[in-house]
Amino acid sequence: MLLTAIGHPVSKEVLAQQMPKDPTPLVLGPHATVKSWGNPNVGFVGNISNFGYGIYHGPLSKLLNQILPGRAEDLTGKPFAADLAAVASGRPVVLWTTANFKPTQDWVTWQSPEGPVRATWEEHAILLVGYDASHLYVNNPLTGQAAQPVNRDDFLAAWRQLGEQALTVTPVSDSQGSQGVGGGN
Repeated sequence: MLLTAIGHPVSKEVLAQQMPKDPTPLVLGPHATVKSWGNPNVGFVGNISNFGYGIYHGPLSKLLNQILPGRAEDLTGKPFAADLAAVASGRPVVLWTTANFKPTQDWVTWQSPEGPVRATWEEHAILLVGYDASHLYVNNPLTGQAAQPVNRDDFLAAWRQLGEQALTVTPVSDSQGSQGVGGGN
């Protein structure tokens, strides 16, 4: 959605093939709990077309830089004002939150080759395209809804739980003969 929003659409099938993947196999423990698996900070965990968990900002930033060299901007850990500033300048932002846009108490931990991974099955990534004093407006890939209003405070609490992950892209400079990038809704 981010690439489409900035005028550089790439099919989800192409992205699924190119994105970094963590090949660590899923090992289940008692009662079908996840004992060990991959790390979303390395690449996509699981099988994107079958059963998987997801991918986090670091490896997704690498993929963006392969597609648009030098243009991925990782805003992870920066104040939320940086995300809002990007949106205000016409650059939508990918944010990690929960599927219901509220904080969760549903966490699991599994072992990966890099160490323990704390995760929630409610993990979800969206595209922030607008905001006002009480709402954020997101493009939601689960529902296909564009500019869906969500409660700002609940969303931010969930976003913090997921590590304040945020990615956008920098505009193409005018010196490169571009008209710049378009923004969200």
